[in-house]
Amino acid sequence: YMSERKSRSYRRHSTDSNNSRSKTTLVTTQGLWFIMAYMVVVFPSLFALVMTPTPGYILFMACLHPLQGLLNAFVYFRPKYESERRRTVSSTIPVERRPTRMSSVLRVLNIPLGASEGGNPPKNNVMHSPGIGCNGNEHNQDNEAV
Repeated sequence: YMSERKSRSYRRHSTDSNNSRSKTTLVTTQGLWFIMAYMVVVFPSLFALVMTPTPGYILFMACLHPLQGLLNAFVYFRPKYESERRRTVSSTIPVERRPTRMSSVLRVLNIPLGASEGGNPPKNNVMHSPGIGCNGNEHNQDNEAV
């Protein structure tokens, strides 16, 4: 941030939005979120260096360390989730028909939504031709056993 502020005087004057510090702020914020997720796991570990850990504390640490990946995933998907929420909240859809927070999470994770959100559930696109089926029976055009 400081070096960007010093180099601001050498910048060409334009109205291009990329010249602003908004991207620097976004990257800094994302980095701070990753650091906080890391510290959630590291700070309890530091106590084990200072004092003798009890078996319960060791179990707590054994459960906490694998959560680092989950916390990193939360931080990684956070900007996508925020932009999805911003998009749905600022839309012209009435408040009672706006998508829920969970549907925004599902959209960010590319998990198909059911019919309740306006989409149809995914269908099996396997084409069946008339003839002999999997179990050895003959089938007609409507896939009925003959």
